[in-house]
Amino acid sequence: MKTPVNTSSIVNSCAGGHYIHFGFEKMLHHSLVHYNYTSPVVSINFNIDGLPISKSSNSQLWPIQGAICIKDTYTEPFIVGLFYGAKKPSVVESGKIYSFILHGKPRIILNI
Repeated sequence: MKTPVNTSSIVNSCAGGHYIHFGFEKMLHHSLVHYNYTSPVVSINFNIDGLPISKSSNSQLWPIQGAICIKDTYTEPFIVGLFYGAKKPSVVESGKIYSFILHGKPRIILNI
């Protein structure tokens, strides 16, 4: 079996649940290469939408996805991270999750 022994994902406890970060910069780079995107300016759309894990539990999974906007068309979304918890994160808690996504990316200039 070729299951990786070590991953670069980071798991954080926050917002009453757990957040696993797969790496925004890594996923963005992969998407830029895949679509052969060479412009120095990149527009990115983030989406967070939750789904219940089962009917017998309050647990929910909230994938955090990103997509590049190229000439009014979006690329296939890429997963930046996943939040797992018993309820939807509040606006303040969502801000903490976004700080995990965007924190410490010196090679990416953000225009928010």
